[in-house]
Amino acid sequence: MAQQFTGLALGEHTTVFYRTTEAGREGFVVDNLALVQSLKQRVLESRGLSELVDVQSQSADVAPGGFSHRFAEPFAEVTAQLRLAPLQGPWFEQALIPLGICVAVLLALGLWSLYRVVKTQLEFAQRQRNFVSAVTHELRTPLTSIRMHSEMLEEGLVDGPDRVQQYYGTISAQTARLTRLIENMLLFSQLEKKPKKDVTADVVEVVQKAALALTPQIESAGFQLLLEVPRRPMTATFDPDLVEQILFNLVENALKYASRATDQRLTLTVDGTRAGLNISLRDRGPGVSPALMDKIFEPFFRVEDEMTRQHQGSGLGLALVRTLAEQMGATVFAEAAHPGLRVILQLPSSRQD
Repeated sequence: MAQQFTGLALGEHTTVFYRTTEAGREGFVVDNLALVQSLKQRVLESRGLSELVDVQSQSADVAPGGFSHRFAEPFAEVTAQLRLAPLQGPWFEQALIPLGICVAVLLALGLWSLYRVVKTQLEFAQRQRNFVSAVTHELRTPLTSIRMHSEMLEEGLVDGPDRVQQYYGTISAQTARLTRLIENMLLFSQLEKKPKKDVTADVVEVVQKAALALTPQIESAGFQLLLEVPRRPMTATFDPDLVEQILFNLVENALKYASRATDQRLTLTVDGTRAGLNISLRDRGPGVSPALMDKIFEPFFRVEDEMTRQHQGSGLGLALVRTLAEQMGATVFAEAAHPGLRVILQLPSSRQD
């Protein structure tokens, strides 16, 4: 039986293979480098990997990222080293680091955007839940009061005409409150469908008319209305009905949050600036922190926590004010009044007569 070949290295790149037979010794010489390159051509190039992987014959040290492979018998003396081919072109090497930085920045921006979207959605969902809770409370309170007082009147449990008149007044006030809440909700949901009715009119006259209509409500709440308007007409292009609705909402909001103020005065002002005509309402209540100054105009937003709030409301009042203002091309914003809060409605254009 013939003996297997035995390999004998004759240097770094040459190996002799021989065996002994009955006829004598026979063998052959292998160029290690040629063998490895032949394998590279047959295996790697056929798979399109020759440009990505570099194959060398036996080497003393394995390069970083490389892999040393020793062949099976009888080629145990032949070793091939595989390593990833270096990137070609200095421009690619120079662009690799900025490219990695760009990818990292884009990934960070994507994660931040995702975080903001999720956070916004969660906040809006929480506001909607608060809105449903607030509206339920707002609807239940006047309905309970109306039902209780009407049942007592129906069953004759109220003594004296003054007492009866008081109960009728309570029912009327609660009905008006319920009507305002429903009208605000309907107006907020249908505002985009409402056609614009902008006209050129006297702002002072519209504000005076609204102040006259609001005075009974303000005085019944224990407040005093101070009206500061110029004696001359000040005209602008706006929707008088929307301005009146805005003032009604601003007054109701001020009466609500300034109810415990020591100074229970509301100041309604009309003045002209370079930007246009300003209609402002100031209360002297606790005010709003600067961080929340713009958020108070967002739908369903409430300054107080829903579980511990001390004031009634659905969170739609000031959101409706901003929406009404935008409907006629005006802007609305708030500023600290020290003490209290001033909400300013700025009409887009004006002409003083």
